[in-house]
Amino acid sequence: MTDHKEERTAITSVVELARVGEAAFHLVMLRGPTRGKAFKLHRGKTSIGRGKSCDIVLDGIDISRRHTEIQFNDLVIAKDLKSTNGTYVNGKKIDTAPIANGDLIQLGSQIVFKLTSQDDLEAEVQDDLYQSSILDPLTLIYNRRHFMSRLEAEFHFSIRHQTDLSLIMFDIDFFKRINDRFGHAAGDMVLRGLADRLSSAIRREDIFCRWGGEEFAILLRNLKLVEARQQAERLREMVESTTFTWENQRLPVTISLGAASMSISKPKTPHELVAIADARLYAAKTSGRNRVIDEEDA
Repeated sequence: MTDHKEERTAITSVVELARVGEAAFHLVMLRGPTRGKAFKLHRGKTSIGRGKSCDIVLDGIDISRRHTEIQFNDLVIAKDLKSTNGTYVNGKKIDTAPIANGDLIQLGSQIVFKLTSQDDLEAEVQDDLYQSSILDPLTLIYNRRHFMSRLEAEFHFSIRHQTDLSLIMFDIDFFKRINDRFGHAAGDMVLRGLADRLSSAIRREDIFCRWGGEEFAILLRNLKLVEARQQAERLREMVESTTFTWENQRLPVTISLGAASMSISKPKTPHELVAIADARLYAAKTSGRNRVIDEEDA
């Protein structure tokens, strides 16, 4: 005969498992205005969009009022709700597609979620919170605060061990014209595309950050000024030869760069090294743009 206490325990366990199953997945925002936030998925349909009636309300210039629906029953399925800028699963545009733990769901060009199981949620959120503290949310390269902390450490290491350290500062020429003519979404696309393109062209040990707006910085360990200038020239040529398009129109994108080094300038502080490179950047802009200026040119 079955013990009633054991039977009740078994029933309770089944109910608890069912309840866990109803909330076994979360959408964790990897890119967007609330990076690191987790949205719980319940069984049934979860609508996502700008509209206030949506279950998950997002603020984004290229997010439709009703953009995407997540259906969670026996499977988890993403469905595009005829949005203007599309829904993507792992980089592929979809109408309807099954999604699994770890898959990336992108809405338009600015919002990216990761589907995460409940068991993995705490570790994922903690990692995402850390990443959000050091990365720029738009370009996903280092932010200025993290860059400055690394610059402090590298600066003092260079002084103690008498090693080379160089800095490149650059920004996008006439970036305001792109925003004014094509809109800020086009400008954001250029910023992301440029960061992605140049990230693949620098060394793993280089520290690449979005300094602010359309300005960027790269810290180069163990490179003399002449080598830093050569790297800057390669980056300038790479950007000039890259095709950036928005709504079937090619956008003219070039960069101006300034380079500085510890060995030649002998700055007394990390901020002084930044000021020197920034002055060279200003000289590159005022002397015609789409060029590199280093200390030997100044």
